[in-house]
Amino acid sequence: MHKKWLMVSLCLMLSCILITSVNAGESLVYQVKQGDTLWAIAKQHHVSVAQLKVANQVTGDLIHPGDQLTVPSVGRRARVSDEDFEWLVKIIEAEAGGEAYQGKVAVGSVVLNRVLHSDYPNSITDVVFQKVKGVYQFSPVGDGRIYTVIPSDDSVQAAKAALQGVDPTAGAIFFYNPKTARSNWIRTRAVIAEIGQHHFAH
Repeated sequence: MHKKWLMVSLCLMLSCILITSVNAGESLVYQVKQGDTLWAIAKQHHVSVAQLKVANQVTGDLIHPGDQLTVPSVGRRARVSDEDFEWLVKIIEAEAGGEAYQGKVAVGSVVLNRVLHSDYPNSITDVVFQKVKGVYQFSPVGDGRIYTVIPSDDSVQAAKAALQGVDPTAGAIFFYNPKTARSNWIRTRAVIAEIGQHHFAH
């Protein structure tokens, strides 16, 4: 397994992975159907509710059948370094090693959603190692597990999927395990997806 991970890393040194984000210039138009919600439409198209609202100048949550919504599509690309990819794979393994594939993609998506969010650093490495009030934002960084994990093939593929724009969380920037989370604050965030043992929230 060590050799396999080394081979993946060496291959990445020869090429550059691409991370996708929303380009307002590329979009599609979706006609609202009976029973649709902004959350469901956002999840279907792998964008966040906030992105939908901005694209359509919507302030509330009310939509009606027949409404036409502009849905931002994956477009603009930015470079991601080999180091960024390595830490993305490792944080996925450390946080979601016991989760199914979708749960791994979801954790990777949260990291990338933070990269694209104005309140967070603009690189994967900086997001993974970010501290707030002296505390690392990801517990495997704080306790050192991120340095000892051996990423599985699923974690590598999940990182690639997240980088290609797959986001089963529909734009979440937080996640936590409701059975083990000690923070009362995190439980106040609006949960938008439940995948495996994790809740994903805005």
